[in-house]
Amino acid sequence: MRLDGQVALVTGATKGIGHAVAVDLAKAGATVLVNYRRDTERAKKALGAVQAPQPHAAPVPGGITDPANNNGGAVVKLRR
Repeated sequence: MRLDGQVALVTGATKGIGHAVAVDLAKAGATVLVNYRRDTERAKKALGAVQAPQPHAAPVPGGITDPANNNGGAVVKLRR
């Protein structure tokens, strides 16, 4: 199934299952928002893997379960 024109926010996208899902969604054409909590270096590597098939992917820092740590929610503008 193609996901062109769709946007996916993937939590935990820097490792394990979350990373695999993010890459697969990007390969299917979705613009992937790569969510990560702390490890900026790991996020950069994950973003690179996701941007290979989908260059519009973007990082979204912050923990989603802790209101004090998610910058009041992420607001992301995507330009096409």
